[in-house]
Amino acid sequence: MAMLPVVGGCLLALGLAADRFGWWTTRPFLTNLVSGVTSACFGVPFALLILASLTAHQAEQLQQANAKSLFDGALDSLAGWVRRVTASESYDRLDVELDLLTSRVLDASGPELAESVSALQKFLKDNFSFDVDMAEHWASTCAQWRFLDDYVKPRVYEQGLEWIRADAAARFDTILRDGTNPYSSVVRLREDLSLKDIRELRDALIELRSQLPKAMRLREALAIARNEPFEIGLVPGKGIKI
Repeated sequence: MAMLPVVGGCLLALGLAADRFGWWTTRPFLTNLVSGVTSACFGVPFALLILASLTAHQAEQLQQANAKSLFDGALDSLAGWVRRVTASESYDRLDVELDLLTSRVLDASGPELAESVSALQKFLKDNFSFDVDMAEHWASTCAQWRFLDDYVKPRVYEQGLEWIRADAAARFDTILRDGTNPYSSVVRLREDLSLKDIRELRDALIELRSQLPKAMRLREALAIARNEPFEIGLVPGKGIKI
């Protein structure tokens, strides 16, 4: 390919010299043939250069589009799993509901205590399945984050695209890399929530409440990653603290 302009230059010089001596006058076919070859020697490289540039640009755009589509799809999948493990059947946030219900139990006494415990137990049975299901859902959530962080992120960076905000990514990594399901303790409470030992019950609820900030930070990280508004929305004066 690099030799074509050189050959074209030689043919051009030959043609100019032949014109000077009138050599082409009686050779019209040969004249057209040499003129065509000379033009091709200069035109083909430039045409291929322009075509290669356009093709490379289109390929780059396609790679960026594919990386963006992969990122959006993987983030949507992570969002689905996060909501699945942190939302109730009514799509309310579990940490908010548990904060409210456990606060009522811890603050209640007398007849109100039994009523508050009953309401909490009903909520647990309605919204939490058995340990094996919770473990599988949490494992799927963690696996989806690892896919995003280990496989999708390098492709996003290679294409010069914007990645998840650093604070959100750090929260995902902290919670989903080695963390356990913040609601794992509810399985025990789901089947055994009684007033026989009020101190033991309160200790169990305090232990559960200590895990609620993890779920809240997970939802907040998701909102940050997707540029969505996020409100803590816990009970004033009784809400979990960061």
